[in-house]
Amino acid sequence: MAEEIEGLAAGTEHTRKCEEAKKAAQAAKARELAAQRARELELKAARRGRD
Repeated sequence: MAEEIEGLAAGTEHTRKCEEAKKAAQAAKARELAAQRARELELKAARRGRD
């Protein structure tokens, strides 16, 4: 019984770490997309300034 509880606890910990990693990856992707969009807007503004 104790082994089962330890196994469940380990599984829960593993799931928690996976969820945290997934959230971190999503946040990194969101930051990457935001930076890309900012670069696009800067380029667009620079082009308008030359016209």
